[in-house]
Amino acid sequence: MPGDNARSAVMTSEDDLINEIEAARMRGQSVRTLQMERLRGTGCPYAKLGRSVRYRRGDVVAYIKARIVTSTTEADARRTAHV
Repeated sequence: MPGDNARSAVMTSEDDLINEIEAARMRGQSVRTLQMERLRGTGCPYAKLGRSVRYRRGDVVAYIKARIVTSTTEADARRTAHV
């Protein structure tokens, strides 16, 4: 159908809101990890819509990209800089 391609493009937009289960799946972490990050004020930006928590798909992708490292030394340096 002609509208299917347009719909697919819209559904994968960076601004699409996803729930914490999908955000956790994208990050390869547990929902509980995301919940603890929200409590501490760390992690991905999120929107609180009533009682629901939503993440923008693009923010989750940006969060992952910002944490790509090429060595354990670089990862350790980032970890100590954020503590």
